[in-house]
Amino acid sequence: MNEDLRFDPGPVITCSNALQRIQGEAAGIMELAVDANPDWYTWGLLGLVFSDAYWGLADELYKHLGMMGQALRDRIDSLDQCVANYEATEHAITDAFNKIKQLTD
Repeated sequence: MNEDLRFDPGPVITCSNALQRIQGEAAGIMELAVDANPDWYTWGLLGLVFSDAYWGLADELYKHLGMMGQALRDRIDSLDQCVANYEATEHAITDAFNKIKQLTD
């Protein structure tokens, strides 16, 4: 088979690996954000007025970080499936051409 027509999974795998690293960093950011949350006693009596606003924003932040992590996971899965599909298709085409070659020999 002509090498120019072969699928090179390298760049797609590299992209998938990069997204996996980013997803790991995003998970680390989420852990740091949760760890940085002040305990209730830290707010003090006067700070309780502001705590509702903080926790509302914090909840939104966690929601968005979680969505970002899930979106990254979905893209990683899509890229990995893309590589698998291309490799399976290429294998099937190669087998078909080999069978045709055997029939014509």
